[in-house]
Amino acid sequence: KEEKNKYTNLFEGKNVIAIHAESIQGFTMNLKFNGEELTPNINKLAKDGIYFSNFYSQESVGNSSDSEFTSLSSLLPSSSGTVFMNYFNRKYETILKLLKEKNYYTFSMHGNNGSAWNRNVTYKYLGYDNFYYYTKDYEIDEEIGLGLSDKSFFRQSVNIINSIDKEK
Repeated sequence: KEEKNKYTNLFEGKNVIAIHAESIQGFTMNLKFNGEELTPNINKLAKDGIYFSNFYSQESVGNSSDSEFTSLSSLLPSSSGTVFMNYFNRKYETILKLLKEKNYYTFSMHGNNGSAWNRNVTYKYLGYDNFYYYTKDYEIDEEIGLGLSDKSFFRQSVNIINSIDKEK
């Protein structure tokens, strides 16, 4: 028997966008400096959408890839090495595959190189239809640290999402 709750079919027929912001911590939400919000857009998304405040990433040596794996599959990461590097070609049940059963187009976007943490290979096994990353799909107009700046990444991502929306 299928259990139903207040979230059952909540997103039916709607686009679902999950933002994995690996370098931000919960305490920055609603934080103000000199009366100005530090994260006004994220605060608005959390208020208007569903914000999971009790999510604690379980990670081993894979850091961001481990938390991606856990959030997509509900499985714990590998205790030795990383799933994305050592166990990438396994059959996993993921939220992506469940969404695809409902005719969703699933994709990921990343402001770093596609080969970082073997994402360009592993994502296919997790159920992504496409992977957009900075050395392939983005104009490299502002780099900070390991890849495209957040500002440039989000600005360009909006354009990519709009083009996907028109195609699908």
